[in-house]
Amino acid sequence: MAAITRAGRGTSAPSRAPVSYMNLSFAAPLALILLAAPLAEASPDSPFDADFESLDVDAEEVPHDLSLTFSPLHLLVPFLELTLEYRLADKFGIAAIAGGGARSSVVVGGIGARFNYYLFGDFGHGMQLGIETMFAGGGTTDGPSALAGGLTFGSYLGYKFVADVGFTLDLGAGAEYRLILAESAGKSVEVNQVGLLLNLNAGWSFDL
Repeated sequence: MAAITRAGRGTSAPSRAPVSYMNLSFAAPLALILLAAPLAEASPDSPFDADFESLDVDAEEVPHDLSLTFSPLHLLVPFLELTLEYRLADKFGIAAIAGGGARSSVVVGGIGARFNYYLFGDFGHGMQLGIETMFAGGGTTDGPSALAGGLTFGSYLGYKFVADVGFTLDLGAGAEYRLILAESAGKSVEVNQVGLLLNLNAGWSFDL
């Protein structure tokens, strides 16, 4: 209706459809309504009701709201990294990342966040474009003192699959910028580099 109003502005004499055309355009829908109303009232099992009921969406059938996954690759370090993604909307998800581990006398930990937009599909199954930032730090608990910390920021293209039972695969690859600071024996080193961002996660999705 708004488009018709805008199109008519600025003209001295807006065109009017012929009466016969207007009668034909409104007569068919009006006739259908008048015929359908008494039929629907006469029978509770009217086919009209069945057709409309088939279009209703079951309110209980909602997509998964949370995905909890871990990174099997990090276990080789060993480092346990967990990601908890929350469905903001069908096309948007936000995630918190946390992890930690130890090897010999070295202890490390990290926290981060992701934001996903699902280009195709949705939170439960689709291709995602995301950004990720992470902070990680660690140090030695025995022997020569050494400390290190790093900040990363990157973007990736990924794919997420959630089975009906909840099993979840979340895969992604992209590039990230890394800023790493390290100090040992009174000497400090700063490293700036661009590297591969790789996410290979598996886990489970839940409904709230």
